[in-house]
Amino acid sequence: FAAAVLGFTGLVPMDDHRRAPAIVLAGERAELAIQTDGFVKSVRVEPGQYVNKGDVLIEAENPFLESRKTETEAELARPGIPPRQAVAEDPPSVKQIRSRIEALEDTHAELINRLSQLTLRSPVSGTLVTPDMSRLQGQFLKRGEVIGSIENQDKLHVSAFVGQSDSAAVVGHVASAEVRTAGRLGTVLETHVTWVAPIGRTELPHQAIGYAGGGPIATKTDDPEGLQAQLARGDAGQVLA
Repeated sequence: FAAAVLGFTGLVPMDDHRRAPAIVLAGERAELAIQTDGFVKSVRVEPGQYVNKGDVLIEAENPFLESRKTETEAELARPGIPPRQAVAEDPPSVKQIRSRIEALEDTHAELINRLSQLTLRSPVSGTLVTPDMSRLQGQFLKRGEVIGSIENQDKLHVSAFVGQSDSAAVVGHVASAEVRTAGRLGTVLETHVTWVAPIGRTELPHQAIGYAGGGPIATKTDDPEGLQAQLARGDAGQVLA
């Protein structure tokens, strides 16, 4: 994401400019997390690299699961259903054997599925956003541990927080806005307003806009997430996206 400043245009008089802090996010974003505990044995990508949906990002291994799979396969390779004569003489015994084989087959299928999840593939097409992934080589990753994200930056989403003093002049009167990102104020991005939150909302669209994230909007000291704006009595805000 990136911090930004919005300058609203539309039905507002040309000499009347309004600014509001905003956050720029990728239109599509997916977090990356391996789905089975394992040790990373191969890293296939680098930060900032563009990947396609389904591309292999990381390969990991789990010796314990591999060992269980081998043991299960050895059990399944043993002689199974006894000869027809034995079946006729002792049906309960055959039923037990069949149940045992079915249980082993279910276990084997589950182990194969878990081992397949040690290969992390990109869930969407986009740019890899993460620290240097080579540092993960040989490390143990827990199931669900987020190691980065994939962002599709072809279409960006911008959310702004407009104070009460400006909301009356902006809300309902503008259809577009100019976006200037921090560090690149000379570059103007054209946007279109697609959604306006109900008036009186005090929740910020992102932590980066508030004090907790280095933004200009004061936030409540008792809000650990840094999303509740600390406004003056009677004041309120408006969120535009």
